Amino acid sequence: MSALDDPRMTPTHLQMSSELAYLDDSVVALRQVRKTLSNQGILIECYTDADELLARDSGPTLRAVLLDVDLGGSVDGPAVAAQLRAKQPTLEIAFFTAVDAKTRADELRALGPVFDKTSQLEEAVAWLRDRSPPTAEPR
Repeated sequence: MSALDDPRMTPTHLQMSSELAYLDDSVVALRQVRKTLSNQGILIECYTDADELLARDSGPTLRAVLLDVDLGGSVDGPAVAAQLRAKQPTLEIAFFTAVDAKTRADELRALGPVFDKTSQLEEAVAWLRDRSPPTAEPR
């Protein structure tokens, strides 16, 4: 059983080498996205701590990152996006949020698409899946 499957665990980072990452303060949301992608054979690195994602320096270069908008405390998804883009300007970023993003729609959409956690899980997963590295065909 992985740490994200154990309801008692709230890991800051689930160690998997991937070109996709997801940062959210909700372990439930992390589990949903990870399980859905895993069922499709796609790996994703899941983080609950922005500093760990920002400090990531091993594994393959990230292709895409899904971020929560409100990460709790003073951590803000768009601020994390700006820091990630400063390190990797071509990184694709999308937001997955339960907060009403209408007041920040222009700011968020300038960085990437915005998906609603309550109704757009499939769309967010499809966005990640479309950015996942191609899998090797069995020989």
